[in-house]
Amino acid sequence: MGPDTLLVPKGVQGPQLGTKAATPKYPLVSVIIPTKNSERTIRRCLESVRTQTYRNFEIVVVDNFSSDSTVRIAKKYADVILLAGPERTSQVKQGAAKSKGDFIYKIDSDFVLEPSVLEKAVRVALDEKAVGVVIPNLSYPKISFWSEVRFFERLSYVGSKQIEAARFIRHDAYDTVGGHDGTLVAYEEYDLHNRVSRLGKIVRIEGAAEWHLGEPKHLADIVTTSWYYGKTAIRYVRLYPHIAATQILPIRRPLLNQRRVFLHRPKLLLGLAIYETAKYLSGFLGLLAQVTWPFSPPFRQLSQRPMTIDHQLQPASSIHDELPFIQPSHLFTISIVIPTYNSRATLARCLASIRSQTYSPKAVIVVDRLSRDGTPDVAMADGAKVIETEVNRSLARNIGLENSSSDAVLFVDADMILPFSLIEECETGLARHDALIIPEISIGRGFWAECKIAERNTYIRNDMIEAARCFRKDVLLSLGGYNPTLEAGEDWDLQIRAKSVGLSIGRTAATIKHDEGQPTLLSMLKKKYFYGKMFGLYLATNPYEGVRQLNPFRRIFSPMLATLPTDPVHGVGVMILRALEFVAAGLGHASKIIARETGDIKGNQSGLAITPS
Repeated sequence: MGPDTLLVPKGVQGPQLGTKAATPKYPLVSVIIPTKNSERTIRRCLESVRTQTYRNFEIVVVDNFSSDSTVRIAKKYADVILLAGPERTSQVKQGAAKSKGDFIYKIDSDFVLEPSVLEKAVRVALDEKAVGVVIPNLSYPKISFWSEVRFFERLSYVGSKQIEAARFIRHDAYDTVGGHDGTLVAYEEYDLHNRVSRLGKIVRIEGAAEWHLGEPKHLADIVTTSWYYGKTAIRYVRLYPHIAATQILPIRRPLLNQRRVFLHRPKLLLGLAIYETAKYLSGFLGLLAQVTWPFSPPFRQLSQRPMTIDHQLQPASSIHDELPFIQPSHLFTISIVIPTYNSRATLARCLASIRSQTYSPKAVIVVDRLSRDGTPDVAMADGAKVIETEVNRSLARNIGLENSSSDAVLFVDADMILPFSLIEECETGLARHDALIIPEISIGRGFWAECKIAERNTYIRNDMIEAARCFRKDVLLSLGGYNPTLEAGEDWDLQIRAKSVGLSIGRTAATIKHDEGQPTLLSMLKKKYFYGKMFGLYLATNPYEGVRQLNPFRRIFSPMLATLPTDPVHGVGVMILRALEFVAAGLGHASKIIARETGDIKGNQSGLAITPS
């Protein structure tokens, strides 16, 4: 099943949401939301579900007899409202029993979903024939200092199989394992994930996430919540002692993923230490109280017969007259500019990744610098606009910028592979920022490519290394575009100028893959020798920043030390590679200086020879 499974072909009417029709292409998703006095967050949660790009879903709210306006708010959005208790797990189980979806997706009432979450989850579940899908869950960092600490903590857990749990699950798989364990309050999602994973594949989505709004504002909130979960965690620990040991230990390996952020921001590091200490100490005391205190009986959930609340969806809130998939109106049109030179071998893959985007670019502009390998033919065969000219890479990018008619421009190289949601994320990001950094990772074959992969992974979120490559067009034109005199370091130069005028620079969650191919050590050193010849002008233009960015100790030892603890072989390889690359770049820089001095001497001698006496 291809990436266009969820798209409705032109002229074809998809199943209507009001009939709750489900087809293999458009399975019905039941979004189940347990609530308890949730009036502060439930509206934003429900609105984020209603604005999903994938439209074949139903909303089932299961309320635990709230005393505030939660139910009244839910009536404006939900398809089914139940009253059930006493705890979250039994609420979800009752909601699943009343739901009709092919998939069930449990979210809490203080979650807000990014618009493409359901679309991506359905797509990957169908493509991979998965029984469950993990959706990244992040803390909203702007609520308090502690929410910012938790944001970076949760960000470090993204992609960790030990920490993340699937909440988007096939309904038949959910029923097969008996649904949520009603005797659990803490770690119930881990428990369900563990049981469902025995039935088949668990996959995860990229490029979209849930945001948790119910973050602690004070340290006391952390202590209270951790005490409660500690008291109710004992059953899960007894069910899965070995798994629980890795999931709830205070020091977890994934925390090292954000070590650079915490080391560069001591206040956050101190906050993390205090947060982890408070959380695990209070959780342990709660667990100890549950085990030893005679007046603390084990927790038991009482089964209650759920009550269904009959209600009519307000016409203004109804979404049941829409197609199962919509593409939102574009916030910005984006053109992609690709400078090329003898790039035939990699350009086809780059263009294929552009074709598979969830949002199509307005134009793809290939600025070819007189390639001799047929690169322009590959671009034209793919429908790209081709401009052939003999200029350096900076000027090629500026030419692409001038020939674009879009609101924004994304610059990529021919050896890059774009994630399918990148343009969509760029459109969303440019609504809040003037420019976007797109993290870059390497792929390739062979030992030296693996060393380059390990090295580049250490540069993510490094402000001195990463640079923006997606800009609002008007903003980029106001900066004068790329410096046309630079043949290396032009990205850094533009980033420095953008920061100096106070532009807002954001970043995407999606990462670009840089295809290293299967390089030899010699080919990598030749490349650095070439760039060494070109970097002199960048250093002359930005001496202070250039020295910081190209500091050999930082660029050699920082990647090595970050890689050694988890991968000693490639850590040593990174050190050797970076040291040799600096030697090659230094030789290139020296050869440029010698050539210039030699040229000046010859020019002076020639001038003296023809000067009349």
